[in-house]
Amino acid sequence: ATGASGHAGADVLSLSYGGPEILNNVYVANLATGNYDPQAFGVTEFAALAAEGVAVFVSSGDQGAETCAPYTISMENNLCVSYPSGDVSVTSVGGVTAPINNAGQFIGPMTAWGTQTNSGGASGGGVSNIVPAPSWEKGPGASAAGRNQPDVSLDGDPYSGVAVIGNSSFAGYTHSFTYGGTSVAAPEMAAMWALVLQACAKTPSCVKPGPNGPSYRLGNAAPYFWNIYNSKAYGTTMYDVTFGSNALPGCSFNGSCASTPQPTPTGYAAGTGYDNVTGIGVPFARHLIQAVVGV
Repeated sequence: ATGASGHAGADVLSLSYGGPEILNNVYVANLATGNYDPQAFGVTEFAALAAEGVAVFVSSGDQGAETCAPYTISMENNLCVSYPSGDVSVTSVGGVTAPINNAGQFIGPMTAWGTQTNSGGASGGGVSNIVPAPSWEKGPGASAAGRNQPDVSLDGDPYSGVAVIGNSSFAGYTHSFTYGGTSVAAPEMAAMWALVLQACAKTPSCVKPGPNGPSYRLGNAAPYFWNIYNSKAYGTTMYDVTFGSNALPGCSFNGSCASTPQPTPTGYAAGTGYDNVTGIGVPFARHLIQAVVGV
């Protein structure tokens, strides 16, 4: 969503990149100690965006709870989360399977994106070993040990994902592709938040004074979602995903599955309330606008 009157640049950003926080610690931690550093490059940049009112949505990853596994065999079957989706100034977006028929009708419940559809990936999620849990991140199911991710989820399974028409001159023909992953879920959530801001801009009680004039920007969206989770609006605003998991064999990312017997995959199970697979759930757009904007 592009900025409007009095706003420089975009109001909403969607980022579909990331990697293991332990390998990206130059952006989030002090290299000498490995501890969280509020002055680190990534932390500073995202904090500045939030201070300017910009909402940033970041994909939580497609390797389930083992984000490190594709990078090093030594981390197979070890819990590992992604950065920057675990930054305290962004909203981490996970993935679900949304079974819909050709008429656009649900033919089953939403489940966590994982091995149940054998699509080759799973919703990234877990608890940070570097980033501390922010004060607004609380409620049943949330770990107090570190930053939890994802915060929320939308369709990420390639088997229930989005259709894209490709017209490639090098291929010589036009055909369709099916795409998924949390790199699809993050822009979906960014688009939904743009609708929230659009409604805010039209609602006097939502618009606030700003240094460049009246502002409908709300900053980081994650605290709003967690506030909803701890309110009476949760049941009507969010679809609570309670089935599935993000446990994947770590060997599936580096081709070592056939070489040795594999232990039970490491991951988290979806359940009632918050979980480290789908977050607090999947938002209903209209009710999300009502919960945040009040209209």
